[in-house]
Amino acid sequence: MVSISEKTKVSILADVDDSHIDIIENQEKVIRSKYIKDDPSVEVWLKRIVRNIALAELIYHSTFHKKIFDGVKHTIEKIDAGNGQVSNLYLVHKDMSEHTERTANFNKFMSNLYELVAEDEK
Repeated sequence: MVSISEKTKVSILADVDDSHIDIIENQEKVIRSKYIKDDPSVEVWLKRIVRNIALAELIYHSTFHKKIFDGVKHTIEKIDAGNGQVSNLYLVHKDMSEHTERTANFNKFMSNLYELVAEDEK
């Protein structure tokens, strides 16, 4: 059985409250004006980015697909990845025109990912 790697768990669940990233004043000004909206600090903003990248890695483990896509409207299409290789393209909003429907579907998808990580911790 494939389990979530320690590196991925640390990325998803790491507490950055005591972490500090040294950046110069101009870097912080640019980051705040262009990227940070609701996050109180650069560290929290980066934590969210790292967490979401780590969650995306779970999709590459087919062992987790049943749980990830449970209750999520999705389509898997085979695409040419080049060099004679075929890859899966996961579409979670295909044929959904209503914003509320897409939002609910995406929230279920993300909830499944978070639940999967929580289950693996137990």
